[in-house]
Amino acid sequence: MPTTITIDGYNHAVLTADEFIAQGTAPGAIMSIAEHLSASGHDHVPQPLLAAEVRSVAREVAYRTGQSLQVPGSAVNARQFASYKRRHAMKGANDNRSAKAHGKPRNRRAA
Repeated sequence: MPTTITIDGYNHAVLTADEFIAQGTAPGAIMSIAEHLSASGHDHVPQPLLAAEVRSVAREVAYRTGQSLQVPGSAVNARQFASYKRRHAMKGANDNRSAKAHGKPRNRRAA
């Protein structure tokens, strides 16, 4: 039977860890729900208390099943972001200043 939480006069039903395990829901998917609740929540109003309860259930499911709490797709997103940062890294200006460090003149006219 889902746990009922009352927040601001509204009742919210949160499935128990046993119910999530019976459905085969991964802890990462439950964490994804919690992240959504903390960011936007019901009617685009963040629900931090409800999100905290859902996170607690996700941790319990992870403990019981031995699965990871990682949100699905977050590893892929992190790799894509790192790749983007590498491709768009700031490069130094090409003004021949680095040549001076090697004992060469700054430009061709100075020689």
